[in-house]
Amino acid sequence: MRRGVSLMLLTFALTPGVAAQDNTALPADTAHPRADTLANRAPARLTPIIVTATRTWRSVESQPNDVDVLDRAALQVRQTSTIDAAVQTLPGTDVVGDARYGQEVRITMRGVTSGFGTQRALIFLDGRPLTDEYLGTVDVAQFPLYAIERLEIVRGPGSVLYGTNAMGGVVNLIPAHGTDTTQATFQAEAGSFGSYTIAASDGRRVAPWDLFVSGAAAGTDGYLHNGRGDAMDWAARNVFVNVGGDLGQFGTRLYTAYFHGSGTDADYQRRVDRNMQDLALLWHGAQPTGALTTLRIYRNALDQTLAWFVPPSQRFRQHSLGTILSYSTPVAGNHRLTAGAEWRYQFADVRPSPDTAGGLTAVVGNATTWSVFAQDEVESGRRFTLVAGIRADAPPGNRVEPSWRFGINRRLRDGTIFRASVGRAFRIPTISDRLLPLTVSYGVKYAGNAGLQPERLTSAEIGVERFLSPVHVRLTGFLSHADGFWDFLLGNDSVFRPQNIARVSFHGLEVDATTRIVHSLTLSGSYTFTSATYSSFVGHDELVGNRLDDNVRNNGSLTLTYGRSRMSFASVEARFVGDRFTDPENTSEGHLPPFTLIHLLASEGVSSYIRLTLRIENVLDVRYRTRPEFRQPGRAFVAGAVAVF
Repeated sequence: MRRGVSLMLLTFALTPGVAAQDNTALPADTAHPRADTLANRAPARLTPIIVTATRTWRSVESQPNDVDVLDRAALQVRQTSTIDAAVQTLPGTDVVGDARYGQEVRITMRGVTSGFGTQRALIFLDGRPLTDEYLGTVDVAQFPLYAIERLEIVRGPGSVLYGTNAMGGVVNLIPAHGTDTTQATFQAEAGSFGSYTIAASDGRRVAPWDLFVSGAAAGTDGYLHNGRGDAMDWAARNVFVNVGGDLGQFGTRLYTAYFHGSGTDADYQRRVDRNMQDLALLWHGAQPTGALTTLRIYRNALDQTLAWFVPPSQRFRQHSLGTILSYSTPVAGNHRLTAGAEWRYQFADVRPSPDTAGGLTAVVGNATTWSVFAQDEVESGRRFTLVAGIRADAPPGNRVEPSWRFGINRRLRDGTIFRASVGRAFRIPTISDRLLPLTVSYGVKYAGNAGLQPERLTSAEIGVERFLSPVHVRLTGFLSHADGFWDFLLGNDSVFRPQNIARVSFHGLEVDATTRIVHSLTLSGSYTFTSATYSSFVGHDELVGNRLDDNVRNNGSLTLTYGRSRMSFASVEARFVGDRFTDPENTSEGHLPPFTLIHLLASEGVSSYIRLTLRIENVLDVRYRTRPEFRQPGRAFVAGAVAVF
């Protein structure tokens, strides 16, 4: 086995963003604290309506799966700048590789850790996948949260709706739209390690059209130096445009985004350009709850160069095209049927520079996947929901891959919500997994495996929520089994190839609670226990019972938030992350110890339009690692100003 593949695990440019800013008042007292489920959440006035868990608009309380919604007000209180920072205090969620601008960040949900950088949690932008065409990774920090209206996080298998990679759960980024209240925002931050961010956005609506535009520049001198003595720095800029119109029964929306980044890593200089476009066309019946037809057409493109300090250099040129067609309609009074089809084409051209070919060979490949899906939602009165769905995906080189889900939601009169669901998810091999030609890296030979089969996971969960003003408590237990997890095995020809060789068993418990101590003071906390162990490992029986790579069995958070007004608030956040192993052998060399972090955040309004912000991260200056090759930064100070006009 081989746990590091330097040429296959390279990642793409991550752009540090800016926390979303909103002129909305901080939440006041309400009978429904569940409305905002951020770890330091405060009760909101309205129950959020989301689309991610079922592809249809449905309240959080009626979902069959465990769901969190992070809106702009919640992100404002947290001063959160990137997706990984926003989700890392949620129950059932862990982040690997956080805090290094421009570097790979992996999100783990329900203990289903990433395989060689490939995400087993699926990340979307408004329902369309952001997965990299070659490696299957997701550059989560490329999507700064100041351009995002809210995050919808659904834990548990999601392949029945969204296909590959949705094994541990899904994260959907809902972009900000222009509103009737014109609002321009400007933000500037600077802090430790030479970090800075300058961002601006403007949103407005002139019926029937709306427009939202944002742009930012960000960077850091880095807190580490590589073996050459160079600072591991990063600089990036991005632009995002969202325009749409509601023309009676017809609607349209167009997104376009551009990202550029460059910097120095441990082994190479990197430059990346990424752009994306998305066109959505909608047609609905005369009634808001009637039939809805949606057509999405999207495109991604990437051009990246890695100038390795030890040749060869590499250039990555990738693109993908996709379309999603869905139709949803009420049937027989209490049913809502949703059906659709997807098509996605991915292409990658990865080759060494002609003058530095070394031991590398060009990789040119493509993958086309066809999918169909159907779902039925059944309502019995206002307090019972049943959801059942099925999907079939036809990936390249494999048989049709089925996925399914069955879930129920029961809302009792005393404010208690009962949920239960069972489902199946999968991850298909990437272009790199299948087509990597014989490659020599640091004297070790690697190659892809065209016969590699999908990884599969079956999972069940049961949960209960209780609203007992002013306390909200949520408890969820889950049990999962995965088959076909792959690892590199050494063949008779002395070449390491990926093989479907491992089975993994998961079980866990997630608890979180929120209470309002006094009118302006909110206390919230969460605890997660997750066990992920090998139940079989081909050729290595001694690994049975060992923990899965990066499995964190215990983690939790506790946050105290004080809000005096919409402009002035402060919070103290403590987060505990348990130990992990970074190899299946669970060796002492691969063991990373637990750590506890404390962060302080404050905002003070100096006028009705301007507020000052201060963030002290890792107050105790803890030295810790989430990956063995890099330590995370110590104490950091970030100060800034936000102006909203």
